[in-house]
Amino acid sequence: MVPLQYPRTHRDNSNHFVGGLKFSDSYRWLETETEEVKQWQFVQGQLADHYVGDWPYFESLKKHIECLSVGRYCPYSQFAGGKWFRSGYEESTGQSGVIVSDTPYGKGQFVYLINAEFNEKPAFIVSLSPSPDGCLLAVGVCTD
Repeated sequence: MVPLQYPRTHRDNSNHFVGGLKFSDSYRWLETETEEVKQWQFVQGQLADHYVGDWPYFESLKKHIECLSVGRYCPYSQFAGGKWFRSGYEESTGQSGVIVSDTPYGKGQFVYLINAEFNEKPAFIVSLSPSPDGCLLAVGVCTD
């Protein structure tokens, strides 16, 4: 394995005061949204992409992370009663809700459609909790 070539990260002489005590905070400059920080983040992202790009689970992981950056949050599947429960969104129909399937991310069927209940305001599922036998399902919905 080739050693990673991390981007140069400079340190400065910044200090942070907490409760009257002074702490050295050499990387505090990374907390601001400057062009330098954006460039540093970009290079770090390229390094990460290069490192994990050949990993066999990369595409699956990427798909799950992309779910977290859109308006329709889809949490990881939960196993109960011999089935897998997850929230999902069907682009072609605009339907979102809870999907039950035989595998964690396999094709399944919607058992709850959020649009049927919350058709006036955009809503999305923020949590779901199936009972251990999979017969009952608690769904947390956000409309703001």
